[in-house]
Amino acid sequence: MVYKSSSFWLEIKQFYSTILYYTSWTVGTSSFINFWNDKWCGTNSLENIVRLSYGASILDTVSQFWTGDNWNISLSLH
Repeated sequence: MVYKSSSFWLEIKQFYSTILYYTSWTVGTSSFINFWNDKWCGTNSLENIVRLSYGASILDTVSQFWTGDNWNISLSLH
């Protein structure tokens, strides 16, 4: 396979930080996104930001905390 450079992607690279600023990901049902380990809410995982001293499971998914309208973190932190 021969790789050919693309002028389109070279142009996009110039505006990468602006593109990231104005874009977001939709997580859908979020049942496959690991709440603590996946980088679903920024550039770091929540495990790197918050200590898991709450008895929360490292296997928790985003859907276990998101009701569809609100966050319900207290369920897993007690």
